[in-house]
Amino acid sequence: MSEAERLAALRRYDILDTGPEPQFDSIVELAARMFDAPAAAISFVDATRIWFKACYGVTVSTVPRNWNLYDEGVLADRVLVIRDLAHDPRFAGHPYAKIAHMHFYAVAPLHSRDGHCIGAVAVADHGPRPDLSDDRIAGLQALARLVEAELERRLLTVELEGSTERFRDLAKMSSDWMWETDIDHRITEIFNDRPNLARIAPTSIGRRRWDYPHARPLNGTWSEYRLMVEAHQEFRGFEYEVKTPAGDHHILRINGRPRFDAQGRFLGYRGTGSDVTAHRLAERELKDREQTFRFLFEKNPNPMYLFEHASLRILAANEAACSLYGYDRAEFETLTLYDLRPEPEKEMLRRRLAEADWTRRAQGRFRHQKKDGSVVEVFVNAEPARFNGVACDLVQVHDITQQLQAEARLAEAEATLHQKQKLEALGQLTGGIAHDFNNILAVVVGSIEIAADTIPPESAGHPPLAAAITACERGADLVARLLTFARRRPLEPREIAVGPLLEDIAGLVRAAVSPQVFISLSMADNLGVCHVDRSGLETAILNLAVNARDAMPDGGQLCMTAINRRFGTEDVRAHPVLKVGDWIEIAISDTGAGMASDVQAKVFEPFFTTKEEGKGTGLGLPMVHGFVHQSGGFLTLDTAPGRGTTFKLYLPALKRPAPQPAAEVPSPLAEELG
Repeated sequence: MSEAERLAALRRYDILDTGPEPQFDSIVELAARMFDAPAAAISFVDATRIWFKACYGVTVSTVPRNWNLYDEGVLADRVLVIRDLAHDPRFAGHPYAKIAHMHFYAVAPLHSRDGHCIGAVAVADHGPRPDLSDDRIAGLQALARLVEAELERRLLTVELEGSTERFRDLAKMSSDWMWETDIDHRITEIFNDRPNLARIAPTSIGRRRWDYPHARPLNGTWSEYRLMVEAHQEFRGFEYEVKTPAGDHHILRINGRPRFDAQGRFLGYRGTGSDVTAHRLAERELKDREQTFRFLFEKNPNPMYLFEHASLRILAANEAACSLYGYDRAEFETLTLYDLRPEPEKEMLRRRLAEADWTRRAQGRFRHQKKDGSVVEVFVNAEPARFNGVACDLVQVHDITQQLQAEARLAEAEATLHQKQKLEALGQLTGGIAHDFNNILAVVVGSIEIAADTIPPESAGHPPLAAAITACERGADLVARLLTFARRRPLEPREIAVGPLLEDIAGLVRAAVSPQVFISLSMADNLGVCHVDRSGLETAILNLAVNARDAMPDGGQLCMTAINRRFGTEDVRAHPVLKVGDWIEIAISDTGAGMASDVQAKVFEPFFTTKEEGKGTGLGLPMVHGFVHQSGGFLTLDTAPGRGTTFKLYLPALKRPAPQPAAEVPSPLAEELG
């Protein structure tokens, strides 16, 4: 076949440069939906150009013939699949490959009635795709047949103009075949050249439609149809399903107009029919896909919603989204994207949307606001989509609030473990040094005592020896503190009623602080008992009280509290520094200057102090740390610059009544308050 013959066949349809027609627009929209593609088109190949009759997702009317990708498929009379135009060697150097925004193309040829390839039905996507399955190729070919049928209908309409009334009537409603009935509504004529309908025609002649075996009306009833034709009314679009002798099912759509003779007597009906099986199956497939999407959208456990590009209005939201944000569905679908963002971030959203490319996927981490005003951390994925013909984005939301909280807790736990390991290493080092130093002191003290025994008390050499012994005793006390930090000092634990002990210590502290420091003591009525070394606990609390006093040189408030606490697994999960069990919590807090984070990290290290030289050894807090952990407990520190400091000691609580307090409470470290 020559190019001239092909162009002549194209021009017979008188389709070039005609306006939009809903039949063709519907087919390209159906093609895009069937293949889940962003673009589809019906085009015709002219001598020097490619002209587009209908487009979906793109706006183009004509391109030069040398840009044509279709010659490879259309003029070769087969379906062409281009998986990735940019990397397809068949189109290397092709001018369109350099400017195209699409990568994937699938093209089915359109034939004239005499077999010429005159155009194509095509679908396209922005990204590459794999080869189409045979079923998908068959679906694209079926759409091409729909276009061919529409072309034939248009051509038949033109050819029948100026003919007799019979052919004018048929032209107005032309479709796949023509038919006539008599006054009793029995079919007398069927004009048809389609092989699949030829199998139906012989069984139809001489019958009324409602007499067909297995015939089933789809948009009405046979009773309604009979009333209509017996009233001699014109009808359009009546559909029914029939079964061929071979067992095939077909959906037929018919249009009919009553015929009358010159005297007005009814002669029967004349009309056209179409086999719309493929069209209806395509519609059913589309409906099934939409129902599947709706089901997956509604039941997806992840929050999802659709918003319109033009107005940013929420078009639909699933149950999970309503649950996350706290709105019911009706409320949610009155919102815009701005309603989901906290006030400080709306301007940032406005700037992002001004630069948005609605054709591309977008994702990112954001802060969204719920109906109650609370804020959640989310990660969103947004995909371009269409909803009821409207350009929109399908947004999937992942609530990462708990994930971020878990990451923060993990970081806190890792920091706590690191600090614990650091203090453990320092404790081992300090304990070893203190033990060796203690042995050296024992030798020194023994030697000094022997020397002192050989010198009369009134001699000039005795005072220096006494001073040396006093210095050794202070060294021994320092060693004892180091051993306490290293948890090597032997303790003498017994049941201690914390309440009376705190009352006695509070009295000592009140007597030793300036009037500008207000001291308060608060204890639970049913405060339990703990099994610890009394002297060690008293020393630890006094150390903390002394530090609190020294942190407020200009006065302030020193609070001492004691309560019973119970921590479960959820508490520990939220705050890894805590431990599961029953505890007595002793808190010492002040309203002083507080500590910076770098100071907090070192407060339990031996010899670290923020006090002036000569006013602190740097062993008080390490000793408290060592004593509490050696007693099976733990402690926490809450402080910040300008917010004061709170130490909390947690000691294991015993499940038995507190013993009666002793008549006198020894306070061996009370002199520290002087």
